[in-house]
Amino acid sequence: MLHQVSNQLVKNHAWLVLEGLNITGMTSNRKLSRAISDAAWGELARQITYKQAWRGGQVVVTDRWFPSSKTCFTCGTLRKDLTLKDRTFECRECGHVMDRDLNAAVNLAAWAENHTPPVDDGAGRGVARVGDRQADGPVNNAHRQNTPTHPGPSGRGGKGLDDVGTNPQTVPAA
Repeated sequence: MLHQVSNQLVKNHAWLVLEGLNITGMTSNRKLSRAISDAAWGELARQITYKQAWRGGQVVVTDRWFPSSKTCFTCGTLRKDLTLKDRTFECRECGHVMDRDLNAAVNLAAWAENHTPPVDDGAGRGVARVGDRQADGPVNNAHRQNTPTHPGPSGRGGKGLDDVGTNPQTVPAA
């Protein structure tokens, strides 16, 4: 399963953002340790990293202390009292309400945009790095994907990654 997920991610994205988490420290929490271990976050990150390197893509790892879940992506307000039990992010400043994980995903994408160095254009000038097709443009329709990303051998339907993360009107034609 991890190989399938990591392959799908690196095939569809030129760069990926991973949270720099202290996985070992998180597994010391008795309530979360089994779920974290079963999800194999460390192994998934390892596979994504080497597979992305094979394909010539980039993996950006955030600062361990970046509050991706606790920051409102619309106004930037930090909500320090957000707990793991809170599954919806509600900003007390601007009133924005969003799924906690989606809010974190948008914040991670913005963090990567701000922390990815420009590339040399060949003439000694630094130019902005061109993002992949899915990550280019404002993130406004990201959603959790609970269905397969491709039709499997049994002919199951699924949805592709093209509909996740960007507004189709703002994405340049590939």
